[in-house]
Amino acid sequence: MAVKCYLGIVHSETEKQDKQIVRLRICNKNPECIIGKNGDERVKNKIDNFRNREHRERGNSGFTLAELLIVVAIIAVLVAISIPIFSSQLHKARVATDWANLRAYYAEIQADFIATGQYNDKVPDAYTDNNWKRTEIDFLNGQKVKMKDGYFAVTKTGHENGYQISYYCNECVTDGEKHIDTCALTLE
Repeated sequence: MAVKCYLGIVHSETEKQDKQIVRLRICNKNPECIIGKNGDERVKNKIDNFRNREHRERGNSGFTLAELLIVVAIIAVLVAISIPIFSSQLHKARVATDWANLRAYYAEIQADFIATGQYNDKVPDAYTDNNWKRTEIDFLNGQKVKMKDGYFAVTKTGHENGYQISYYCNECVTDGEKHIDTCALTLE
C-alpha cells in the first residue's frame, strides 16, 4: 500500500479516497513529499507549528515539581495524623497483653489456693516484700513473663477469698486519672 505525504499529513491510498487522515508525520526524506519545493514560508510555518505542538504534547506527559510537592505534603500530613493513633493502639495492645497474662496468673494462683486452702509461698505478697511495682510474673510452674507496659502488685486478702491483683499501666503514673479508668485492672 503506497503512502504519500502532502503538507506533513500522511494518507494511505484507500483512506485518501475517504478523505481521512491516518497520522501526522513530517517527512523530510520522502521523495514524494511536495513540501518545500518552492520554499513556501506558509508550509515551513505549518511544519514548525506541528513540531512545537508535538513537543508540547510530549512535555505535558509528566508531573510538575509543584504537583509532586503537594502530593508529598499531603502524605506527610496523613503520616503526622496517623502516628499518634498508631501509638495509642500500640499502648492498648500492650496493656491487653498484660491483662491476659495477669488473668492467667490469677487463675493459676486462685486455683492453687482453692485446691490447698493455703497461701502459696511462691506467690509474692506486696505487704510482705514491699514491692508494689512488679514487672515480671513468676508462674507457679517456673515460667517468667515480663510485663509489656505496666506493673502489678499481688496481695493476700486475709479472708478465705485468696489473692488480689492490681495492675496499672506505665502511663497511669504520668497521666493519672486519664488512664486509671481505661488501663487499671483489679482481680479479686
